[in-house]
Amino acid sequence: MWFRMTNRIIRMLVLLLMLSSLSAEVYGETVRMKISFPGYTGNEPLSNFPVLVTLSTNITNFFYSQFAAPATGGDLRFQNSNQTVTLNYEIEEWNTNGNSYIWVQVPELAGTNTFIWSYWGNSADTNPPVYSTDGSTWSNAYSGVWHLTEDAAAVRNDSSSYNNDATPNLTYGADPARNSSGKIGACNTFSGANSLGISNSASLSTAVTTGLTVTAWIRSKVDLPASGSSYRVLEKDNSYFLLQGTPSGGMAFLVKRSGGNFAAEHTMSLNSNQWYLVTGTFNGTTASTYIDGVLKGTVSVGGAIDSTAVLLRIGSDTGNPEPLSPTAYFNGEIDEVSISRTARSSNWLYTCWMNQASNSTFNSYDAAMYNSRPFIIHEGFVSNITLNSAMMSGTLLSTGSSPCSVRVYLGNSDGDTNASLWASTNYFGTNLTATPVTFSTNITGLNANTNYYYRFSAENTSGVSWASYSGVFITGEVTLNAGNTNLAEGQPGQGTITFSRPVSAAGSSLTVNYAITGTASNGLDYAALSGSIVMPAGVTVTNFAIIPFDDDAWMENNETVLVTLASGNYIIGSQSNASVVISDNDVPGAWLYRMRLTFSGYNRGETLTNFPALVVLNTNIQDFSYSLFKDPVNGGDLRFANAGETVALNYEVEEWNTNGNSYIWVQVPQLAGPSTYIWAYFSNPNATNRPVYTLDGSAWSDDCLGVWHFGRVNDAESLADSSPNRYNGSDYGLNGGSSSVVGRISYAQEFRPADSNYIGLVSSSTFLPSTNTPVTLSCWMNPAAIVTSSSDNRLISLYGANTPSTALTLACGSTNRLQIYYIGPGTTGTLTSASLVNTGNWYHAAVAYDGITYSLYLNGNPTASVVGNLNAGAAFITRMGTFNGDRYFNGIVDEPRIYSRECSANWIWACYMNEGFNGSFISYGKATRSFGTVIIIQ
Repeated sequence: MWFRMTNRIIRMLVLLLMLSSLSAEVYGETVRMKISFPGYTGNEPLSNFPVLVTLSTNITNFFYSQFAAPATGGDLRFQNSNQTVTLNYEIEEWNTNGNSYIWVQVPELAGTNTFIWSYWGNSADTNPPVYSTDGSTWSNAYSGVWHLTEDAAAVRNDSSSYNNDATPNLTYGADPARNSSGKIGACNTFSGANSLGISNSASLSTAVTTGLTVTAWIRSKVDLPASGSSYRVLEKDNSYFLLQGTPSGGMAFLVKRSGGNFAAEHTMSLNSNQWYLVTGTFNGTTASTYIDGVLKGTVSVGGAIDSTAVLLRIGSDTGNPEPLSPTAYFNGEIDEVSISRTARSSNWLYTCWMNQASNSTFNSYDAAMYNSRPFIIHEGFVSNITLNSAMMSGTLLSTGSSPCSVRVYLGNSDGDTNASLWASTNYFGTNLTATPVTFSTNITGLNANTNYYYRFSAENTSGVSWASYSGVFITGEVTLNAGNTNLAEGQPGQGTITFSRPVSAAGSSLTVNYAITGTASNGLDYAALSGSIVMPAGVTVTNFAIIPFDDDAWMENNETVLVTLASGNYIIGSQSNASVVISDNDVPGAWLYRMRLTFSGYNRGETLTNFPALVVLNTNIQDFSYSLFKDPVNGGDLRFANAGETVALNYEVEEWNTNGNSYIWVQVPQLAGPSTYIWAYFSNPNATNRPVYTLDGSAWSDDCLGVWHFGRVNDAESLADSSPNRYNGSDYGLNGGSSSVVGRISYAQEFRPADSNYIGLVSSSTFLPSTNTPVTLSCWMNPAAIVTSSSDNRLISLYGANTPSTALTLACGSTNRLQIYYIGPGTTGTLTSASLVNTGNWYHAAVAYDGITYSLYLNGNPTASVVGNLNAGAAFITRMGTFNGDRYFNGIVDEPRIYSRECSANWIWACYMNEGFNGSFISYGKATRSFGTVIIIQ
């Protein structure tokens, strides 16, 4: 018994000595930090999970200067919760000026109480361990991990142990560019004409036929409609595909089995310019698609997927013939691509998203502390500064492994961490109080108008610790004053706030703090100010500028900016505040010319609210000339106001043409009758930029789901939606799709059935969110040929990707007549106009549905109606020029619109008259000089 007990004790002692030796040898006197994971609330323990750890100076007490190898982070290490196992990790990006991203393999992520330890600062071990670069972090069934942080022309390294590195396909496009603003560190930007290739390997083919997970962060530059061909995030031809855009949804994971396609689809399109974590999994029988860690679609496959020996591409299809001629290019950013040889669980995938998308919420970072030495920091500003005294404070956060004493050092030069270089010291004695505890002392006998440095230190039996930096203060005043205190929006010049300090107190850099108040809004009415400014060493005077914005608000009162000195390491002088006044330039008298526009052609009894009136400017208007504009090239100084000249009106410039007609859409607050009028203004040298509201869709009311002018931008056709929804179109068909031609209003789109041309729009349940939702479709059409059979030519089609099918289409056909086709619960039917349409002529076509009755309009007049229902569903596909790849329109379409309400008969008539007979509907008064005198103070 004694022998067995002795052996047990000896083994325990040896183990303890080994652990003690390991700790001393590997970690020495280091800084350590506890990292916990309160964001994991799943009920499944996740083994060997790669957790993203983000280090930055936003973490309490964390400084890159604490590292023994701060340039590389080579002395960084991680251990498990009981500090017995060293953890695998990989540094993706090390940035001493910002965030550093590290992947740590956590042995078991088991709940909100899981935590690990990080260490750094060991000068005896500054080289990154082998396991941080050999793929050990990704040992849990990863076949490839591509962070995509490399520069263009460089190999994109696979961080797994399989070395499946990616290279650009320069034969068919430029190298994807490095983008420093990735989802996690840097990423690659794909232009829509380039991709990366990865050579075939068993780890990417035969190893994944019964278990597979493919994941990537993407940020597309385009809204891809649910209809039409797809863009490839990743493809291994004839095996597995991660796709953006599918015939019935905006994202899909597609696998091949016996040559057949099996697609797990997410049935809503993803927004452009937004990051998503997209994932596909296959567990041997079922393929699934996840968006941001949430299951969105599944499909039964039935067995192992096909294995192919072709290369794998990121950002395009594999190519035909492989590896040449890739197509279906992705357009946008891709980051953090990975492939696993197993189907990850839903808990695993959701945890990946949470950990990576909300790192500061999922992870919790404790304050960094020394292992055995004390830890002390400076506490805020130096306080109670006078010409001859100052109070300095420091906070002891930890005494370390034994009691410690505290000192503060002072001098006219920075002694750094060498006590002998400081001129004086104040000893606080040995701390006997629980930490954290603050030590303060008021130093007297200082010289006036002088720089002083100071630094706190704490010492115990393990050694001395210093505050992370030396503080500096001056025993002198900082003052401020303002120059050019009267500013105007849009005018040259700026207000200057100047800060000053004594010459004898300029030996070091000094941060000066200030508060900003007043009626003007920081960052909205003038360029944003940070609240502090640095006076460099040797500089006694510094300043910043108040630069007013042209905020487009009409007839504002004067606004003020008040700048006041705030507390800092200096004395606030008697001259401690200054104010600047910003005057408005959006007043009627600021424009040299104005013109009255009267809607004399509107003679209906209904008042139309926020009506989008087409205004056509040209030199046929009396005394109007483009040369009168201060920005004749763009019309940037054009504005509109209500009759009382008290409210600026939203507007949008569809086309600006100084050699002919310019087309502008103006939102008229109330179109009430033939005496309604508004004002147009131009010729203002201080307002030559188009207001923001001319570009953001404000001219179109909230119930306008989409409006497409089909104009031209920089001599290229535009299929953009001018409403705030931005449901931009995409061109499909042969020979470049539909063509830009002269339209009813500026430009339009020509459709050719022989080329199967059509325009696809984003899939959205916003169009028909519920059964019998009111809706209005309208457009201008000019048919080139008319179907005279029971078929038709579709102008605008809403149809459902769900079951039962939802459909509402506006068409031209069926014996030379306008027609609609609708499907609803218990009703399916058509409605045909009584009036004929002929080829080569322009017609205004509309259908309005109030939830009960469909009303069909031709050239502003009601021509037929029918009672019927309208389906709703989860997703809708919108197309112009076709229905579902058939029944193509032959002719020209202009100004299609979709409203989420029934537009009244008067509204539709006013649109037809205003757009079709503009010179009769609007009376354009002559351009006259504005009233009043404008005095501009420079």
